[in-house]
Amino acid sequence: MDCVSPCLDVNTLDLLSQLDKNDKQKVEALADSLNAQITALEILTNLSSFEEVEGYNSEDSDAEIDDNFTNEEEGNFDMGRDHEAFIKCVIKFNILVKLVDRASQLTTEAKIVIKESKSGQFLLGLHEKLVTDSYLCLSNVTEIMTVDQLGGGEAVKTVWLDLASKLCAKPEDTDLVDALSSAVRSLTSQVVRPEAGVSLENVGTNDLEQLVSVYSLYNTEKAANIRTNIVNILGGFGMVAARNITDPACKLVITKLTSWILETVVSDACLRVSVEGFDRIFDVFSEDDSDSLFAELNLLTKLK
Repeated sequence: MDCVSPCLDVNTLDLLSQLDKNDKQKVEALADSLNAQITALEILTNLSSFEEVEGYNSEDSDAEIDDNFTNEEEGNFDMGRDHEAFIKCVIKFNILVKLVDRASQLTTEAKIVIKESKSGQFLLGLHEKLVTDSYLCLSNVTEIMTVDQLGGGEAVKTVWLDLASKLCAKPEDTDLVDALSSAVRSLTSQVVRPEAGVSLENVGTNDLEQLVSVYSLYNTEKAANIRTNIVNILGGFGMVAARNITDPACKLVITKLTSWILETVVSDACLRVSVEGFDRIFDVFSEDDSDSLFAELNLLTKLK
């Protein structure tokens, strides 16, 4: 982390936007910086992927996993302690802020100018990979931290709203949108937690419809993960609404969300997207106080 953190401090976005494309030495130096940052992000992403540590087998039972990773007497990996140490480093080196900074993108005008030369096109490609990797890393790191460790509910909400607006802008690059939607999904899971203390009263059906339009746009087989993320994000809003299911506004959110899932999501060409839709319906209607709305929407017949 002592090595990775300073590397991410370099503002390659400014260097790229101000670059003299005819200065070969500066072009090479910037390419080196971008490649170093990409490598640093890959290291951080791997460090935050605790399910990929050596010895893990996804086919193992939960009991076997617990035995493999928590038995210090046998010299095995202690996931809890390493997990805690990594998070402390993330906080100490202010990694989350650096990830958001490195995900900043050039303006459309700047991109047009840079694309005029081959060296500019090469550097732009590296920077676009840096942005994508920043979102992927942010998704992984956010997933394993608590709201408090992330700086509190309002701090998380600020970043979440910014990234959600970028997602709703519907970028053209599918790989970028995939990474961005993953980051928004992870942040949404944090924002909607009761302990986050974040008010979502200003999030209405219009906002949900914007996300539905994102789902509809990325309708190819390659974009299945994007659609899965969107369904998960929208399901998070449904779970928040379900906490106050008697409120007319909340009831409307759940009604529209459920209708959309049953009419559109479960018919998705990708089975994984459909399964995600069912999972979210189960989450929304998991409590007893939702039974009356479940019956009112005739969901039993529709699910059959």
